[in-house]
Amino acid sequence: MLLTVDELHDVDRGDVRNVASAVQIVTRRRQRPVAFAAALPLIEGTHLDDPNMTFLQRCARARLGLLEADETRRALRQPIIDRGSVIKDDALAEAPDSVADPHNHPGPSFNAKTPLWLALSFSAVGGRGIEVGGSCGVVPRELGSYLAGDVFSGGVLRGNLCFVTTEADRESLLLYVDEAFSFGSEAVFFEVATAVGTAPMSSLEGPQPRAASTPGRLSPVPLGTSAQISEQWIMSLGASRVATDEVLAENQFNEPPPEGYDFVIVPATLENAGIAPEAPWLSVDLAAVSDSNVEASSDCGVVPEEFDSLNDVFPGGKATINFCFVVLTKQVNTLVVYAKELFDQQPVAFATSE
Repeated sequence: MLLTVDELHDVDRGDVRNVASAVQIVTRRRQRPVAFAAALPLIEGTHLDDPNMTFLQRCARARLGLLEADETRRALRQPIIDRGSVIKDDALAEAPDSVADPHNHPGPSFNAKTPLWLALSFSAVGGRGIEVGGSCGVVPRELGSYLAGDVFSGGVLRGNLCFVTTEADRESLLLYVDEAFSFGSEAVFFEVATAVGTAPMSSLEGPQPRAASTPGRLSPVPLGTSAQISEQWIMSLGASRVATDEVLAENQFNEPPPEGYDFVIVPATLENAGIAPEAPWLSVDLAAVSDSNVEASSDCGVVPEEFDSLNDVFPGGKATINFCFVVLTKQVNTLVVYAKELFDQQPVAFATSE
């Protein structure tokens, strides 16, 4: 039996368990299945962190490295030739360096999300010279979580990392950080075995010069003005409002925001400009950022008059949706919503106040 699964990190958790169980059963019957699965490294903190996935955790893993320059040139040249076109040798010679050079872009782009898990990889090594595990379960304020939002130029994240170590490892533990998915970049090592005081890193507030997101954040779509955010959807926003008391009163299980923060509700109208019915959650990606330069959390609990984004909106139909964000009280008036089609790379910025 040959089984191949792509994008395993994005497969439903229940389906992954079923597949792993089936492969394990066949293995026990000595039918020797061959199974290959490809996934992004974030699977380490999701499916592979599940206590019910012990069989999957024991399976052999191989990290894929970067392509060599010659391999990159072949990968670029062949599709061009196959389509009957030509690429000059000098252009092809420069292509690998152009793709790999991190200095080609002046700053974090508004047209490409920059969540922490896509930018950095955190690991640790102990006295035995072996990488220690990071499967601690649910970690308070976890820094490396794949759920962490976008970080804009000047933004700073603060949180915790957790590793499972022996006493011998703990005495000489080193944290090492490298670029995510680089598989060969030079890591930076930090000594963490000895507890010392830390100086908090200060963030740079507001849109930063040369960052690709700055023009959009400084000139967002005005309140009440409609803008096309995808081929299917048109959106406009109403004025935001501080709604901490309103949200807390909506449901007895809603918890208050952290000290110094408020719940902020942003009313939005989404119009289906397409030719087929569709639920907004299938194609609309919406988030918000204030002068903190870190994506605002949307963990408000049950929100008043919240539209069920699972419901289909038919062509010509309009849905009014209350979005809620957790925002620093002093930065409520700087909040900008950015919306785009899911998996697209060009969001549209919307103002939330005059």
